[in-house]
Amino acid sequence: MQNTECPNEDTMDAFDGEDYLEFLSTETSDMVADLINEYSRVNVSNNSAERMSDIDEDVNDTSSEDDVTPDDDSDEDYMSGTAYQSKRRKKKKTVRRRKLKNTRGKMTSKSTTVQQPKAKYHRRHLPEQVQSILGHASLCFANGEVNKAITLCKDVIRERPKLHDAYELLSVFYGDLGNRTKCFHHAMAAAMLNRATDVSRWKELAETATELGFYSQAVLCLKNAINLEPMNWALYDAKNKVHALLQEPRKVLETELAAVKGMLNSEEMTYDHYLQYTESIYKKCKVENDQKGAQLCLKYYLLKLKSAGKICYEKLNNYIVMLIAAKEFENIINAVHEFSPLKMFLRKCEVKNFEIGKVKSITVDRVDIPDDFSPEILARVILAWLNLKHYNNALVFLQCLEDHYPMSMKYRDAYLLVMDTYFFVHHYSQAVKIAERLDDVEVQLKYADFLIAINETNQALEIYERTMEKQPTQPLARLKLATLLQKLGRVEEAMEVLELFDKRGVDELGALDAELLYEQCQILGIKQLWSQYFISGKHLMAMYFKEIQSQKCFAQIRNSYISRSANFRTCVLNTVANSPLKKLVNRVPEVGKFAKKLITGKQLWGVFDKLCDICIENEQYEELLHLTAFASQSMVLLKAGYLKKIDSRLLLAAVQCRNVNVIWNVFRYCVAVVDENYYWNLLGMIFTMTQDVCSNRYILRQIASSPDCVPLAWINGNNSLVAGSHQHALVEYFYVQLSHPDIPLINLLEGLSLLHMGSRRLMLRGQDCSIQALAVLSRYKCLRGDCQEVYYNFGRAMQQLGIIHLAICYYRKVLQMEPEVKMTNNTNEGEQFLSNPFDLRPLAAFNLSVIYFQSGNEIAALSLYNKYLIFNRTARNEEHVVVTLSLI
Repeated sequence: MQNTECPNEDTMDAFDGEDYLEFLSTETSDMVADLINEYSRVNVSNNSAERMSDIDEDVNDTSSEDDVTPDDDSDEDYMSGTAYQSKRRKKKKTVRRRKLKNTRGKMTSKSTTVQQPKAKYHRRHLPEQVQSILGHASLCFANGEVNKAITLCKDVIRERPKLHDAYELLSVFYGDLGNRTKCFHHAMAAAMLNRATDVSRWKELAETATELGFYSQAVLCLKNAINLEPMNWALYDAKNKVHALLQEPRKVLETELAAVKGMLNSEEMTYDHYLQYTESIYKKCKVENDQKGAQLCLKYYLLKLKSAGKICYEKLNNYIVMLIAAKEFENIINAVHEFSPLKMFLRKCEVKNFEIGKVKSITVDRVDIPDDFSPEILARVILAWLNLKHYNNALVFLQCLEDHYPMSMKYRDAYLLVMDTYFFVHHYSQAVKIAERLDDVEVQLKYADFLIAINETNQALEIYERTMEKQPTQPLARLKLATLLQKLGRVEEAMEVLELFDKRGVDELGALDAELLYEQCQILGIKQLWSQYFISGKHLMAMYFKEIQSQKCFAQIRNSYISRSANFRTCVLNTVANSPLKKLVNRVPEVGKFAKKLITGKQLWGVFDKLCDICIENEQYEELLHLTAFASQSMVLLKAGYLKKIDSRLLLAAVQCRNVNVIWNVFRYCVAVVDENYYWNLLGMIFTMTQDVCSNRYILRQIASSPDCVPLAWINGNNSLVAGSHQHALVEYFYVQLSHPDIPLINLLEGLSLLHMGSRRLMLRGQDCSIQALAVLSRYKCLRGDCQEVYYNFGRAMQQLGIIHLAICYYRKVLQMEPEVKMTNNTNEGEQFLSNPFDLRPLAAFNLSVIYFQSGNEIAALSLYNKYLIFNRTARNEEHVVVTLSLI
């Protein structure tokens, strides 16, 4: 049963398969056919028929009590032509009377009384034929002929599928039959098609849908009810309960936001209750990182405060901060004017027109604020005017800020925000005026930046040196001083400044020059300060990686002799998306053309190679993956001839991070096809990590082009074995065995495939496959010899076949044998067994302990478990072993 959520869709989706076939039937009842044939005898034009259908209700009102009007449900009234013509004349008179009434002039254009808005009336175009059929269906239902009534309604639906009357009758009929599902779906279709459905009907349908388990239809009903009555709290509560049943927390939050919006002027919720509820939804939106929802909550919170004549500067400040983040600067001006006592004047007249789109045209020459007004809000209003490029209004607000709040450490944050904004819009002179009046380290450093922007480098040097005298360990001042000295050509002094530089306390490292960073890396390398070398080198590489994100760089790679696929580029860029290195690349400036000429590709490779070695030494493979992914698209490194080395480092990082997508793309686009073991081992490793369809198709295409290739057949057989296609695996293994009959592994894989086929439940000759599997495994034993591997595989085979006593015998032989590869630790404890990856005794002991436990011998199972699988033997461990084995 499908959901009838949209009235524009085909309403026949509301029925089940049996009703739908009955609905599509072209056979009409004899009675309906007779009625339609009788109506066709009346020679009435289409236009007059439509006009008559428009005024059905008016005729009933204007007809007198003595007039005998035909009943819509009666068939005999339409058999007489005289009665039909009489009714037609009356309708024409009604039309003329209505036209005469509409042409009369109105006494006044203004209403003298307050009138309530009338509900929209949708005129219905219902033919008389359909009215008569529906009336006859009602009579049949009243007489107990329910099936005949249902057939008549379905005939009407076939002719008029968007008529809600037929669906309403079908809902009543099915309800009488006790079929609640069909009753609900037909009632739902009628409600969707009827634009006059009221709130009570939607609520009733929602309750029925919830009882029947149709939760999506219940949500739709409650949504329509909320649209009709948005100030009803019970509707929101019911809708949230249904969303909770559907486990849709996001929809619950959307409903709560709709409640915040709809219950603003509701009398059901008190003032304090509404504020508390809005505050809780605001906190929930902040937790869910829903900025738009939080902004909506703050807006309606302030509207509720405004309705009570109150103001909350904290909420207004938070609202303005969110508007700044969304870059809605005109809304900031409008919000301050609407929700605060701030007043703006132009020539002693208050400015009140703050419509969106007209704020830029407003001019202000005076601002009045109360004594308790927030300076942060005033500073953010200045920010909004500056971003709107209305600098005169910004100066007026700045003068108001200076008059009411003098420049001091108390109001430092407000002035710091204004200063940064002036610097952002390139009004350096005004920023300098504010900065020189604040005595603070952070402000002084920005003051020096402003001086550099207006070419006052000597004064900026003095500020940096004075700051370093006050705070010698201040890293940002040392960094900016070195950068300025580098730009002035005083490289040796810059290097001396950087000798004591510590980057761990700096967030703005992108300001350092590329050449200066390279020189610092050389100094740090000589002193073997590898932690600082890694930070400086990574920032240097980030500046060169800046150009990779442009299409121009990719076009240069494609047009050069270096082959790089667009799919490979997309893969590596998706790998580094949202990584810390990507954020650093977005923050640092791009390397200039002059610096590119000074630092060659070979020098840059030296820094990159050392960064890779540091990552490998510290096992930071994710960092190595991001570095090599960027480097694989760097034109500077690729032109220097380090393409293969970069690809090998990228492959190493992808393997260590288990990133199958990168491994596959490197293998496909960067590794040449060669008949070498390393190539086939890499391809086999990819198939052990993933079962992607693209990889399988690639193997099949390669086999089609090289059908005699043994490694491809072997890999395809392994892939088929893992996927469960044992017959295909056997074909490939038999082909490999023709050229390599003495390889034990091939016999083992063949026996394993046959064993799996024999263990199938619906296998007709499963015993024959199992016997063949044991024969092949015996040949594997002859080729491999006596060792742990052979007896363990035989034990697993016997355990799979259910021959438990032989499985126990083989597992005990495994426990009695030493591994072929021995470790240096000779202690006979569980740690010694588990530390050797080539020792199969822990696996055999575990399988044997499971067999013992299932047979009821818990003491033997615990002894094996404690000896081979547990480091520290305690009573608590024994309880854990019992629980583990019982779960198995």
